[in-house]
Amino acid sequence: MVKDSIELLKDCPDWLSLEQFRAVAHISKRKAKWLLENGVIPCEDSGKHTHRFQIRRSDVAEFLRRQDAGELNGIIPAGAFNNKQLHNTLLPNTELEEFFSFLIDEWAYMPDMLTTKQATELTGYNDTTINNWAVAGKIQAVNYYGKNLIFKESLAEYLASYDGQRIARPSQKHRDIIEAYQDKGQESTLSNTLTLSNR
Repeated sequence: MVKDSIELLKDCPDWLSLEQFRAVAHISKRKAKWLLENGVIPCEDSGKHTHRFQIRRSDVAEFLRRQDAGELNGIIPAGAFNNKQLHNTLLPNTELEEFFSFLIDEWAYMPDMLTTKQATELTGYNDTTINNWAVAGKIQAVNYYGKNLIFKESLAEYLASYDGQRIARPSQKHRDIIEAYQDKGQESTLSNTLTLSNR
């Protein structure tokens, strides 16, 4: 994989953005940001909200070499970038509405009224949990011939809320959804990434 990454670097500009670095190194955006913020990889930091980091191509190559040689094993905190760590960090208040919209877009192929089974497929929680949420008023549902039909928007709204993010034992699916949201727009194909202008 390191060989492949080195090959990809040949097509990169002299300076890479955070997303270009992340894509070439095959690491998450969170990990890439941590490496840059903590000085593991030299970079230019503008401090801006967007297009914040610029990394020399040679420094990316050196990082890949060091990572392959195991030289970074004691530097990067073990488990710092797994899904449990992700779930313990709540999304900022300003992002709650965006996260809700993200869920609605992700679930656009599903009907507005969900069966309990469909809700479990989308969230990874079992039918008992889904029905308990309905009884507790956390999500909106109507009883139809003895079975709950769940309003899709209310389910998205709950998962995107602080209460939803504080679920004691989040499902793997829920964790994946949050990670997908945090990396939204960052998961374009590598070929598209490498064509980004060096800003």
